[in-house]
Amino acid sequence: MPPEAIKLVLQKRSSICAPRDLANLLNSSRELRTTALQCHAAGISVSVSNAAMPGFASWLMKHSNLVGDISIGADVHDEAPLLHSLQAVAAAAAAAAAPFALRSFSSCYGNMHHSTALVDALPAASLTCLQLGQLPDEGYRSLGAKVNLQRLELRDVPGSYLEHLPCQLLELHLTTLTDEPQHLSHLQRLTRLSLTKPGNSIRPGSKLPVSLRHLEVDLEPVIGGQIAALGITGLQQLQQLSLRQCKEPAGALASLTAMQHLTELELCFTQHGFAAGAQPYMLRGLPMLRRLHFSVENLEEDEDDEEVVEGAHFQQWKDAVARASSSLTSLSWHLYNYGNYAPLMSDVCSRIAGLTHLRELSLRIGSSSVQLDALHLTSLTQLTSLRVCRAGVGDFAAAEIACELQQLQDLWLERCSISNAAVLAPIRRLRQLRQLTLVGNKGLATNENLQLLTRLRKLTSLQLIDKQNVRPSLQAENAFWAALRSLQQQQ
Repeated sequence: MPPEAIKLVLQKRSSICAPRDLANLLNSSRELRTTALQCHAAGISVSVSNAAMPGFASWLMKHSNLVGDISIGADVHDEAPLLHSLQAVAAAAAAAAAPFALRSFSSCYGNMHHSTALVDALPAASLTCLQLGQLPDEGYRSLGAKVNLQRLELRDVPGSYLEHLPCQLLELHLTTLTDEPQHLSHLQRLTRLSLTKPGNSIRPGSKLPVSLRHLEVDLEPVIGGQIAALGITGLQQLQQLSLRQCKEPAGALASLTAMQHLTELELCFTQHGFAAGAQPYMLRGLPMLRRLHFSVENLEEDEDDEEVVEGAHFQQWKDAVARASSSLTSLSWHLYNYGNYAPLMSDVCSRIAGLTHLRELSLRIGSSSVQLDALHLTSLTQLTSLRVCRAGVGDFAAAEIACELQQLQDLWLERCSISNAAVLAPIRRLRQLRQLTLVGNKGLATNENLQLLTRLRKLTSLQLIDKQNVRPSLQAENAFWAALRSLQQQQ
């Protein structure tokens, strides 16, 4: 292997599940080891599963100078082997025996509780990105020693410990389960903040840094007026704002138009805001609205009068979306367990056909027996992502969509009442397609049909599974990907 190729491989952050394989590779050639040392500043990214942890911990003590990023898998529950290795590496680095320039450490997606000792063992000077799960109280104080830390993600943080976060942070992602206000105003360099609290919200009285340019926040789903309570309109440098579980009154949303630097707004409504919160008409008065999402489930249908009111409100929202800002680029409308209301979505495609700037559209109707007016989607020629789930699209409409939407990179048609393999003919001519999902239909998932899709030269992800989990054979799938890789290499 030429040195240029070796350097490229080492600098490309590929995931390595078995560190032993990497060690064997490095030991196989002096040229490889030399090149690795020359480019170690770029660092190797290593992803470690539970099975690979003992081997990785041993390997890291010998090759720490090659590692730039470490990601711990969600299946790892015991930090002891890694902690021992990191402490040994830190001691060697302190004695100038071996450099340890780790840039990024991630272990926030599993259930492992981290110790303060683990935080202390991570290099203070080189670490710029850190993602962790739960920490003991002293662990939060130890974060202050990471003098160059710029991006931090934490789970389950008590609000009272936020004051210990490093003041030089530029980006912060928090998932907290406490009910205490979050005071973050001391982070005067922070430009991006994400506050997520499943099933609840951050509390009024929280103080946000005025330096923010990007803000994502979960609002209290059953209480309005939080835009004012959180002081969002006072963040005059804010450029992008995402409000989830929104139930804000029209006046509060209208107040956002006074923020002169705000150019991108995302609103996400659940059933609380959808059924009885913000008035639908206010969407038209938000020229910076770019992304709009509805996720509605389990609405009560016990009382006939209530059902009529909710049905009428549902129609008002459809009318409002049709008249939303012409700058809207992303729209999703998902119904879950919505019972008799699913038929009210049968004309949704004709309602949104005028939103010609849309790039992403996702529809989940809730019942494939509801015939969707999907032909109207052919007017949305700028779409790069289209996802339709549990809706009656049908063969003809699916084929027409594939013919007209030539910019598609992601196409997902799940349980869409498609039963004719002729639909694959226009789909295979979508030259920009990277992800294709055809699941829960009928007569598509055969070995022969799979081979027809090898013309999709840019494809990286494919799910071709019919009803009753009928799918092509493993041999056919392997042959498909081998043929596709061969064609991609010829380009």
